[in-house]
Amino acid sequence: MRGLVWTMLLMVLSLPVLAQNRLRADTWFEEGQYEKAIAGYESFLERNDRFSARLRLARSYRMTGDLEAAAEQYQKVVVHTESLPSHKLEFGKVLKGMGQYENARQWCEQ
Repeated sequence: MRGLVWTMLLMVLSLPVLAQNRLRADTWFEEGQYEKAIAGYESFLERNDRFSARLRLARSYRMTGDLEAAAEQYQKVVVHTESLPSHKLEFGKVLKGMGQYENARQWCEQ
């Protein structure tokens, strides 16, 4: 019982830290500090899988030129229920940048 209480207490105390990571990452993203944003979103997503954070992580990787990491994140974005057609187009553009032209065309046409 005591262990459960401590676990719950730690979870409650970690929530503000997670929210703070997300807020910092959003600020860095808006300021164009994509490397810092990546670190913030990665930290946030370790414990809290949110669509908007994953999308911004994918976009941050794209903006830094890390197309492989961007593609990995976009693969998760485009299958999410909140995904829009524009996200598939973004994914297609990343694939095109990687030289995967046929795969890119398929995503851009969806």
